[in-house]
This record gives sequence, C-alpha cells and structure tokens, in this order.
Amino acid sequence: MGAIITYTAIAVKHVISPQILLFLTVGLLGSFTTFSTFSADIFMLSNNTSYLASIGYALISVAGSIIAFFIGVSAMKLLQGSV
Repeated sequence: MGAIITYTAIAVKHVISPQILLFLTVGLLGSFTTFSTFSADIFMLSNNTSYLASIGYALISVAGSIIAFFIGVSAMKLLQGSV
C-alpha cells in the first residue's frame, strides 16, 4: 500500500489537488484495510488459543506493516529516482 500511495503522489502531483490525492489514497485504499477485521482476529485468537498468541499476532502484524510501508515507500522513491 505504501508503494501505491507513493507512486500515485509522485505521478499525479501536478495534475490533481493535494486534497483530492489525500482522499483517493487514504479514503479509497484505506477502505481495503479494515481495522475491525484485525481486532476480530485478535479477539478470536485470545478466545480460542491464548493471550500470548493474540499479543504476538498483534505485535508482529503492526511491526510488519510499518516495516513493509517504509520498504514500499523507499522502493518507489528509488524507482522514481527521487532518492
């Protein structure tokens, strides 16, 4: 998702306003990632297995998504030649 947002921001920054770009990237792409599903997964893990598994899942998911976002942004900047 970070790669898509960065590419879109670089590719169309002179074509559309920053407000519309923000709406499209956060609003449209954000609709594909639902926090309630993440919460339900943690709830199901804590009920079916253990609290340790649900805490581990939450920590790994959040850390992994942040790392993946920065990798995507860096990759798109390298591909666009802005680094």
